[in-house]
Amino acid sequence: MKANGVDFVHWGGCHPELGQILRQGRENGVKARFMAGEACANDPLSRIAQDASEGLLVTVPRAFDADPENKAVEAAGSEDPERVAKALHEGTFKTPTGTLGFDGKGDLKDFRFMVHEWHFGRPKTEVSPQ
Repeated sequence: MKANGVDFVHWGGCHPELGQILRQGRENGVKARFMAGEACANDPLSRIAQDASEGLLVTVPRAFDADPENKAVEAAGSEDPERVAKALHEGTFKTPTGTLGFDGKGDLKDFRFMVHEWHFGRPKTEVSPQ
């Protein structure tokens, strides 16, 4: 990466390996900015990478507790998981992660992730407004 002047890396793996890559990269002068999924946004990564984890970008869903639309699904009229799933797939609902709806194949429509900058021992900071 250093020899080729790589300036950005998107990591699709797990945190133990990324932690080692970040730490060893920093020790060897790699200046690339790294981005990873939410599975890497944890303190064990920072314990492995140490200061090299500072500034890691991570994609995570919106904070559930920050959304005023955080309401229970009432359309099912039951807490039975099968009835709730059926009601969810038949409608559109405002949820903590935004408006939830499904397409004909049962896949989520319009689900968005946020990008945050990771800080060891401190709150992450949002870098992509939604």
